[in-house]
Amino acid sequence: MISSVKRIILSYIEYIFEYLPMAGLIHEMIITSGKYNRAIELGCAIGGSTKFISEVANETVGVDLDEERIKIAGDRFRNITFEVKNASSTGFPGGSFDVAFLIMMLHEIPDPLIIKEACRLANKVVVIDYNYPVRGIWGIFFRFLEGNKLEQLESMDMEKIFNLNKFNLKEKKVYGDNFRRWIFVNSAR
Repeated sequence: MISSVKRIILSYIEYIFEYLPMAGLIHEMIITSGKYNRAIELGCAIGGSTKFISEVANETVGVDLDEERIKIAGDRFRNITFEVKNASSTGFPGGSFDVAFLIMMLHEIPDPLIIKEACRLANKVVVIDYNYPVRGIWGIFFRFLEGNKLEQLESMDMEKIFNLNKFNLKEKKVYGDNFRRWIFVNSAR
């Protein structure tokens, strides 16, 4: 019962994402990260945050494994390219993008292969996800929805994984109480 309730809430949140307070923070984190020629979002769902990325990139691509979500995203935002692809193995040539975004993804799938793919695709990777521990009334809501995923994100040694891919941490900044942005840049190129 609880898992089906969570699924319904999460599906609804995807559709109303742009109107939630967290969307304003995520929008700010994206538009203050820089301007880009080509950008990709790995794990784009139905494109809510990909829309924000398109404001700072000449060309934007969103990828997700869920064919239904990609169809919805493509119908919603026709100026963005959406493709059904595995975030850990997109098939795009290395270095095809100026920046790769991982927005609210690593708490869902804390997979080092996704980070490796982001590093292969771009010289800059922007990660936006929960700050831990989450606080306040929204923090209670996030803990209900996400459960132990937040602890999995916190226990992931993200900096070490990026360092193994020859990327260095350029910035780590908290937004509001519950979100954090990391910016990693390639130290080898």
